[in-house]
Amino acid sequence: MEDNQMAHAKAIIMLKEDLNYKELVFRIASFAPQVFLDSIDYDPDTQLKGSLEQQICDMHSQGLGKLSIIKWYRGETGVGLKEAKDFLDKTCTKFDLTFS
Repeated sequence: MEDNQMAHAKAIIMLKEDLNYKELVFRIASFAPQVFLDSIDYDPDTQLKGSLEQQICDMHSQGLGKLSIIKWYRGETGVGLKEAKDFLDKTCTKFDLTFS
């Protein structure tokens, strides 16, 4: 098996081990720098934002209130109140979510 193929196989195994993103990137970069460089166009911030938006939509559909979602978002991201409220407002606008 070529080195690059072996690196990809190891990366898939690591994904199955459910490693966190930072640990996964570190391990891939340490044993397969070319695989890491090939995947550099991957933007984890975009992926994380999409994931957070999806979770907010899910919580909204479950009937959670705005304050509960803001508290959750702050806990997940460590941002301040204003940043959390702004993100929630943008997500609500993007996905046409309303709170009663």
